[in-house]
Amino acid sequence: MMKKWYSKLLFYLLLLLLFVPLIQQQFHFSREKPLKGYFEKMEADTLTLKGWFSGEYQNNQQAYTEENIGFKASFVRINNQIDFSLYQDLNAENVIRGKNGFFHGGDYIRAYTGEDFLGESHIINKVEKLKMISDTLSKKGIDIIVVFAPGKAHFMPETIPEEYLKNKGDSTNYEYYAKEIHKKGLNFLDLQKLFTDMKDTIKHPLYPKGGYHWSKYGEILAADTMFKFIAKVTDINMPLIDIKDFYVPGKPQSSDDEIEEALNLFFELPHLPLAYPNFTYKTDSSTIKPNVLFVSDSYYWGLFNYGMSSMILNDSEFWYYNNEVHPHRADGTTMVSDLDLIPEIEKNDAIVIMSTDANLRIFAYHFIDRVYDAYFVKE
Repeated sequence: MMKKWYSKLLFYLLLLLLFVPLIQQQFHFSREKPLKGYFEKMEADTLTLKGWFSGEYQNNQQAYTEENIGFKASFVRINNQIDFSLYQDLNAENVIRGKNGFFHGGDYIRAYTGEDFLGESHIINKVEKLKMISDTLSKKGIDIIVVFAPGKAHFMPETIPEEYLKNKGDSTNYEYYAKEIHKKGLNFLDLQKLFTDMKDTIKHPLYPKGGYHWSKYGEILAADTMFKFIAKVTDINMPLIDIKDFYVPGKPQSSDDEIEEALNLFFELPHLPLAYPNFTYKTDSSTIKPNVLFVSDSYYWGLFNYGMSSMILNDSEFWYYNNEVHPHRADGTTMVSDLDLIPEIEKNDAIVIMSTDANLRIFAYHFIDRVYDAYFVKE
C-alpha cells in the first residue's frame, strides 16, 4: 500500500514539474537572470478562422510558447554551461576561447594574424587622401588626429590558441597604416604601441579576461594620454583628466565582462582583479573646451559615457562608425548621412579618427572617402 502511495506521489510530482514552466510563463513567480544579447521579441498571434484552418495559428503559437516558456533563460544557461564545460563549445558568435581563461573576438585575432590585410596599395591610397584632407583643413585651423586603439589579441598574442596562429602572415593593416601615417607626417597617437610598451610594468590589468575592449583601468590611462595629445596638437589649454586613485571591487563592472555576459553561462567564470578609476577634471578660468569631433568605433563609447564630450570638450559629437550621431540632436537628427558634411566638419577645432586594429579593414568607416569627395571631386 505504501509503495503504491509513493508511486502516485512521484507521478503527481513529475506531472507538476511538467507544468511549472507554463505556470512561470503566466505568473512569473520566480525571478531569473535574463539572457544577454540581441533577441527578436515574438508576439502572440491573433486567432482567426483562416489561421486556424490553415494551421498557421497553431504553428505560430507553438513557436511563441517555445520562445516564452518559463525558465527558458535558465534552461539556455544550463545548456550553454554543459557545452562549455564538457565540449569546450561557445554558443556565441565570433568569440574564441583563448589560453589562460582569456576570450577574444575573432576579428581581433584576424587583424593580428593579417588575415584581413587590405594590401599596400589600398592603404597608401587611403592615407594619401587623408593627407590631402588634413592639409586642406589645416589651412582653416582644423587639425586631423588619428588614434589607434589597442586590440586585445595584438596586446596578448600568447593567449591566442595555436590553431589560429598557423597562417599568421608578415603583413597587417596596423603595421602598414602606422608606417604610412608616420611617413605622411599626420598627427598620430598609437595607443597600441603604448599599451605594448607598458605591458610588463603596469600595476593593473589593461584587459579583462571576459571583455572585448580595454579594461576601465586601461581606458582611463588611454583617455588621459589622448586628451593631452589633443591639447598639444591644437595648442588649446583644455580641461584634462585628474586621476585620483583606483579601487578593485572584486567583480568586473561596466563592459569588462561583455564576452562572458554574451556566453550566457550558468556559472560565473574566474576574473582578474580589475581596477576602476576615481577621477575628476582639471579646469579653471583659463581653460577652454574645444570643439572636437570623434569619428570612432566602439572604443570611444566608454569615454562618451563618462561624459568627456561635455566635461572636456564643448558638447562635441561622437559619430559612431561615421553612421550614428551621438548625442542625438534636439531636432531629431540621428544619422550622419542626414548632415551637410562640409559645414559640420568646419565647425570643429579638431577631428579625431579613432579605430582599433580589428576595424582597420574598414578604416575611417567611409569618412575619408566622403570628405575627400566633398572637397576634391567636383560634379
